[in-house]
This record gives sequence, structure tokens and C-alpha cells, in this order.
Amino acid sequence: REEERACLQEAQAHYRARCQAMLAQVHCAEREARRHGARLGELCEAQEAQLAEEDKARREAWLTEMWSRMEQHVEQEVASAQAQCRLGEQVLAQQVALA
Repeated sequence: REEERACLQEAQAHYRARCQAMLAQVHCAEREARRHGARLGELCEAQEAQLAEEDKARREAWLTEMWSRMEQHVEQEVASAQAQCRLGEQVLAQQVALA
């Protein structure tokens, strides 16, 4: 009877030790998961910031391209208007000369 009790107490102590070891592993895994979670959060924020920068750069490039096209169009319109004015002046000069 005393032997059984000693055996049970030993088994109980062994079980408690195993439980404590398992709990320690769980707590360690939990801390590790939190660290990984925090790191993933940082990576996500960095990725979002990078995507925002890339999106901003794309928008700026698009605006620059549109501005350049508009400038070219305006330059062409100005050149065309100047050519028409010169032609009109030449026609008027010829009409004045003939009159």
C-alpha cells in the first residue's frame, strides 16, 4: 500500500513535470508566434508603404506623360496658328501689292 502511494506520487510528480514542460513549450511557442505576428505586421506595413509609393510614382509618371503630351499638342497648335498667320499676312501683302 505504501509502495503504491509512493508509485502514484512519483507518477503524479512526473505528470506535473511533463505538464509544466508542455506549458513552457506552449508559452514559448506563443511568444514566438507573437514575435512572428509583429514581424508580419511590420512587413505588411512596409509592403503597403511600398505599394503606396509605387502607386504615387505611377500617378506622377502618368501626370508627367499627360502634361508632356498636352505641351506637345499646344506647341503644335501654336506652330499651326503661327503658320496660318504668316500665310494670311502673305496673302494680304499680295492683295495690297496687287491693289
